[in-house]
Amino acid sequence: MKFLAIKPKLKLLTWITADNLKTAEAAVGLIDVDHGNFWRKSDTGLGLAYVVYEFGFFIRPDQTAYAMAFGKLLAGNTVVYAFDGIGETIDVAPDMISEKDVIWLPTQLDVEMAITKGQIKRPIIGVNGDVLWRWPDPIQDKNIKEKMAKRPKQG
Repeated sequence: MKFLAIKPKLKLLTWITADNLKTAEAAVGLIDVDHGNFWRKSDTGLGLAYVVYEFGFFIRPDQTAYAMAFGKLLAGNTVVYAFDGIGETIDVAPDMISEKDVIWLPTQLDVEMAITKGQIKRPIIGVNGDVLWRWPDPIQDKNIKEKMAKRPKQG
């Protein structure tokens, strides 16, 4: 299957051919992951989604890099995948995403500028309208800190 890797530290997009999404994730060093959608067509259900390190926003901004695609902020390495109308993973086609859709945000200042311009929203964790955490504040949860201490380095 065809996937696309977004590597913000290297400012690089690379195509990945892998048997499945898990193999593509491993190719860019992703282990503990979270998924999100870029877009989905209402008529066919065809869509484009992504996988990132689940605690990527908790990494100190001076130790990672960011990218933006389709109005979504991405922290660290990302695997882009496509899905069909029933949610099955399919090949990413070159017309689904290209270099013009990805903006590199290598520093915290770049991210802050994109937030100020309204290009992306500031990442937060909230419950019932109460903001419990907002990027780039350090995370206080010790369970998350312990899990992050075991994470592999991303290139």
